[in-house]
Amino acid sequence: MAPVNRALQLGRMPNLLADIIRKLDEFGFLGTKATVIGTNALYAYEAMAGVHIRPALLETSDADILWDASQTLKLAIENIRPPSMIALLQKVDRSFAIGDYGIAARNKTGFIVELISPKADAQPEATGLGVHDLEVTPYSNMEGLLSLPRFEAIPIDRSGFPFRIVVPDIRAFTLHKMWTSKQLSRQPEKRRRDAAQAKMLANLTENVLGLSLNEAEMASIPKYLLSTS
Repeated sequence: MAPVNRALQLGRMPNLLADIIRKLDEFGFLGTKATVIGTNALYAYEAMAGVHIRPALLETSDADILWDASQTLKLAIENIRPPSMIALLQKVDRSFAIGDYGIAARNKTGFIVELISPKADAQPEATGLGVHDLEVTPYSNMEGLLSLPRFEAIPIDRSGFPFRIVVPDIRAFTLHKMWTSKQLSRQPEKRRRDAAQAKMLANLTENVLGLSLNEAEMASIPKYLLSTS
């Protein structure tokens, strides 16, 4: 089926990104300790909805993670992080190495992998961190992304092969994007992209997937996110 998928241009996710997610799944980390977050989660939502999201909404201008989503992978890590993440990445691409301050891994083409804790007060020693492995970066106001049960989807990589991906519930992701689009501390360009992504996701959520953004159906969503809907 891979040649057919390629001919129909169904393959969307960059192969390296897909291979890393496959390796996380192979080792039992995907959906248990690691969840794909950030713009790359959109590949899962479009696969679930049976649509193609406009390329402009799959891009990001974040200077700290390069310039487009195909060049970075952000993973939300809960409880303890997968042991030896750098060794896992090197099984996919031997050129991966830990960057400055240990906060990200980068390969020879500039692809970056970052581990994020949804708890702002998370301490490295609480994540099972090894001295020669990636640091886990704590972020505030991320807990809303993981406050609902995860979504699982089967997207297709650019070679035409399917794989499993686990991402936040699309409702949580939509509300998170709405919230970030209103944060004055963010750059105006990022806020505009957040707002465009949130609008598109809300449409997919309610009109394609048939899910509701009604507060009564999302009791576990933090109040700070519900106030944005």
